[in-house]
Amino acid sequence: MPAVTVKLSPRKRLCLSWMAKGKRTSEIAQIVGTKVRTVEYHLQNARRKLDATNVTHAVALAVRQQLI
Repeated sequence: MPAVTVKLSPRKRLCLSWMAKGKRTSEIAQIVGTKVRTVEYHLQNARRKLDATNVTHAVALAVRQQLI
């Protein structure tokens, strides 16, 4: 089965990248200058787009697919 190309916005990729570095949502919010809820929103949307079971799985899939 051919690989499906997933398009993630720059903000979704940024949030996933910080998660991959071990940052918590509150830390990511402070780094990118937004609210925690906004970071959670981007991470959950990235999770859905990647068809991942949780955000950790989404990070792993994004790394494998060279999205981050």
